[in-house]
Amino acid sequence: ALFVRQRTRANRRLALESERFRQLADLSGEYLFEYDFAADRLTLSERSAEHFGVPPVFERYAVTLQRCAQLDSALAPQAQFIEGLLRSHAIVQDLPCTFTDGKRRWLRVAAKVIADKDGRPLFSIGKVADIQAEREEHEALVHKAQRDSLTGVYNAATARTLVSERLRSLRPGSRGALLVLDIDHFKEVNDQYGHYIGDQVLIQAAATLQSVFRRDDIIGRLGGDEFLVFLPGGASRDILEAKCRQLQGAMRDNIHMAGGLAVTVAVGAVFSEAGSAFDPLYRAADAALYEVKRNGRNNFDISDGVTTDPGEGGENDRTSEPKQ
Repeated sequence: ALFVRQRTRANRRLALESERFRQLADLSGEYLFEYDFAADRLTLSERSAEHFGVPPVFERYAVTLQRCAQLDSALAPQAQFIEGLLRSHAIVQDLPCTFTDGKRRWLRVAAKVIADKDGRPLFSIGKVADIQAEREEHEALVHKAQRDSLTGVYNAATARTLVSERLRSLRPGSRGALLVLDIDHFKEVNDQYGHYIGDQVLIQAAATLQSVFRRDDIIGRLGGDEFLVFLPGGASRDILEAKCRQLQGAMRDNIHMAGGLAVTVAVGAVFSEAGSAFDPLYRAADAALYEVKRNGRNNFDISDGVTTDPGEGGENDRTSEPKQ
C-alpha cells in the first residue's frame, strides 16, 4: 500500500510538472512533440496537432517523409532535419513547412535526443515555434534596405553587389550584358516642371524598366536619373538590340510630359563574359553611354566587351542604332 501511494504521488508530481511545462510552452507560443526512433512515430501535443491541422500521431514518420521529399523538394529541409538530429543529438533549425491547407510557413524547431547507455537514440523531444511573422518582418526590413526609396528598384549599393555575384556565377562560354541608361535632358524636366514631376518621371521610368526586362534581370537606380540593368545570361547582340529598341519605345509610350513631350533615354551597353568584374564593365557601359550623349542622345550604343581596362582604351567594337 505504501508503494502504491508513493507511486501515485510520483505520477501526480510528474503529471503536474508536465502540465506546467505544457502551459509554459503555450504561453510562449511554442508547440511540443516527441519522436520515437524505434517505432518511427511522431507524437504531437493536442495543441500542436490542432494548430497545424494534422493528426496527433504520425506512424512511419521518417520513412514517409523521406519518400515524399524525393517527390517534393519542398519537404527536403524537414527530412534533412531528422537526419541532422541523429548526427548531432541536439539541433535548432528554421524550416519552411507546407501544411494541409497548402500554405507554407516558417517554423523554428528545437529538439534533443534521449539515448540509452550505449548511445543509441531512443526518443527525441522538442518544441516548435511559428516564426512566420518574424520572418516576414525580417524580409521586409531586408527589402527596404536593398531598395531605392523613390522608385522601388534596387539601390546603387545592392545593384552593384548583386551584379558582382551574378558575374562570379557566369559559366565559361555564357554571356551576360550590363546596361547603363539615363533620361535625356532630365535637368530641364526638373527646371521646367518641378521636382515633383521629375520624381514621377523617375518612378514611371523604373516601372517601365520592370515591364521590359525579366524578373531575373537586375534593375537598379545608381542615382539621379541614371539606372542600371544587368542581363545575367543568354544575351546575344540581336536580343540586346531588340531590348534597347523595346525600352526606347516603351519610355516614349509610357511617359508623357505636359504638351505631349515624350521622354527619351540614352543607353550604353556592354557584354560580359565569365570572369568579368563589375568596375571595368560599368566604365565600358558608361563610356558607351557618353558616346550616345555626344552624338545627340535618344539612342543606344553596344560594346562587344572589355579586353583591358576601359580607362586605357580597351573597349571592343561598338554597334549603335541610328537616332530615332
